[in-house]
Amino acid sequence: MSPSALEGVAPYLEELILPRREQLVRPYERTDQIYFPLSAVVSWISALPSGATIEVATIGNEGVVGASALRGERRSPFLVMNQVAGAALRMPLGLFEQALETSAELRGVIARYVSAFIVQLGQSGACNGLHSVTARCARWLLMTQDRVAKPDFGMTHELLAEMLGVARPTVTEALGELQARGAIQSIWGQIRILDRGALEGAACECYGIISSAYRDARMPPEG
Repeated sequence: MSPSALEGVAPYLEELILPRREQLVRPYERTDQIYFPLSAVVSWISALPSGATIEVATIGNEGVVGASALRGERRSPFLVMNQVAGAALRMPLGLFEQALETSAELRGVIARYVSAFIVQLGQSGACNGLHSVTARCARWLLMTQDRVAKPDFGMTHELLAEMLGVARPTVTEALGELQARGAIQSIWGQIRILDRGALEGAACECYGIISSAYRDARMPPEG
C-alpha cells in the first residue's frame, strides 16, 4: 500500500502480542475487531460436535483476520485461533470499514487478498482429502516459515495434530519422516527448518498453488 492509503488506517492500529492458542473469534460469536498478523500465524479451524478439529485456512503477514466480516458476515462457524505466538496489529472493524469507503486502493488490496484466501480455502480442502499426512505436514511447515520469516518456531505435536485433523502419533510419525530426510528438527515443542529444499520436495503441489495465489495478490492490476 502507498503511504497515502496507509494514512487512513495507521492512527487506529494497535500493536499487540498474540500468545499461542489465543482465541480471536469463537464460532458464531460476533467480531468487532480485525487483526493484521506481523509475526503471529492464525488458523481458521473447523471444530465438529464430536470434538474433532481440522484447519481450513491459515493467515499470516500476507493477510487480515476478520475479512469475512467486511461482507457483513459478523458471525462465522469457524474458531479463529492463533497458533504461533507473535506480533499483530489490531483495529476496530467499523473504523476499517470507513477507511475502505474512502480509499479505492485499500479496497483493491483487500479484494485481491480475499481472492487469494479463497484459493487457499479450496486448495486446502483438496489437500486435506487427497494427500498424505507427511505431504500436508510439509506444506504446513513451509507456509508457517514463510509467515514467521525465520527457520524455527514453537509448535507442539498436539497442536499440529489438531491443525491437520489427525491423531498425535500420526503427526509424530510424519515429523519423524521429515527429520529422517534432514528437512527439519523437531524437539521440545520447537520446529526448526534445516533444509527447505528437502521440505519442498516432501510437500504436495498445494504449497506452490497457494503461494502463487498470494504472490499474485501482492501485485497491483496492470493498467
